[in-house]
Amino acid sequence: MKLAKLNCLLSGLISSSIRVPSSSCLGSTIAGTRSCQTKAAPSVDKNSLSKLRKQTGYAFSNCRKALLMHDNDFDKALEWLKAEAAKEGWAKAGKLQNRPMSQGVVGVMTTPNSALMLEVNCETDFVARNTKFLELVSNLSHICFTSLQTSQSSKVPLSTPELSSVTSVTNETIADIVAKEVGSIGENLRATRAIYMSVDSPHSRLANYIHTAGLNQNCLEIEGCKFGKYAGLVLLNGDVNQEDFHLHCLQIAQHVVGMNPKTIGAVEEETSETLESSSLPPEDTATHSADTKQSDGESRLLFQEFLIDPDFTTKQWLEERNLSVADFVRFAVGEEASS
Repeated sequence: MKLAKLNCLLSGLISSSIRVPSSSCLGSTIAGTRSCQTKAAPSVDKNSLSKLRKQTGYAFSNCRKALLMHDNDFDKALEWLKAEAAKEGWAKAGKLQNRPMSQGVVGVMTTPNSALMLEVNCETDFVARNTKFLELVSNLSHICFTSLQTSQSSKVPLSTPELSSVTSVTNETIADIVAKEVGSIGENLRATRAIYMSVDSPHSRLANYIHTAGLNQNCLEIEGCKFGKYAGLVLLNGDVNQEDFHLHCLQIAQHVVGMNPKTIGAVEEETSETLESSSLPPEDTATHSADTKQSDGESRLLFQEFLIDPDFTTKQWLEERNLSVADFVRFAVGEEASS
């Protein structure tokens, strides 16, 4: 009897020490050929991660997430990131849209026969000096320049709504591109206005002048797009073969930026004023001339003192060189917001 109890006790101890594999591992224990293993975590292709980060500028964590979601398919990951950035950007743009933007940059691009000026505004001077912001201005300028070079018009002004709908070669609108950068930079941004001008006459030439004070002096140009706080475009007619023609064009553009004329003015205006003055009594002539100059506000380019040589009016200076101003445009950062 005691022996039977002892055998029963030993049998229970032996059976309790035997480990039965769980159901999840049963399939891997057949004939002892396989063992139960923990599933390895998915890996990201390091080259794709580095390339995606460099191309988009997004955080490594976002780039890694995009690649994991799309099994390291670079193109699909890139599209997903762009879509997410657009959502985030538009959401942030909506929150920031009422914040004022008085800072920014004018981007200028030129060829021998065409030119573009584009103003992009931001909230602070700090962002206006930021390389990422300047890269945005350069990108938008290239998109506009490419789009407008097919225009049949020699002068194309673009307002904010018109500018927002301009489309890149990848079918992104400027509004979408700006919205994404709002999400990235964290300030309210706006592509405010642009002007495109071109010439096709052998007797005409475009010139531009850019005032760069207050900008990041280490980054005044990116891929052919130059930056300034003030910029002017001038269309001049004359003998383009004369040795100093290019210099003369630059000097008139500089005058436009510095003196801020509102109109060109006309010879007929000068003749009319001369006749009116000559019909007045001598004692009233000087008063009339002063009043005319004061009310005019020096706003007519031809009758302003020439910036480079104040002894002449711009008209006199041009006539001595057989030149004439056909058109001009001046941009100053923030003037649209303050008007």
